[in-house]
Amino acid sequence: NMVKSLSVELMEDSIRVNAIAPGLVDTEMAAPFIKDNPKINEKNCAKPDQIAAVIATICSPNDGAFMNGEVYTVMEAAPGSDNIFLLKYNILSKSLS
Repeated sequence: NMVKSLSVELMEDSIRVNAIAPGLVDTEMAAPFIKDNPKINEKNCAKPDQIAAVIATICSPNDGAFMNGEVYTVMEAAPGSDNIFLLKYNILSKSLS
């Protein structure tokens, strides 16, 4: 994919390339869609600050130092779970693999 190709190409210049692929995020723009669709549980939509936490981790010179060439999918968590924990767990598990 493009992210992987660019990460390999720019690695020599110490430039890391990653991407965020968010699922449905609870924003003003998405609010009408969420409200009008009974199949969507608003509690399971990611919040903008949760997406920002993923971005901050990837951009961190310490936590994200070895994160390169990955697409991080940030989607709804299982009902009743802690979305933030799952997002952090997914990032940690991807960075260790």
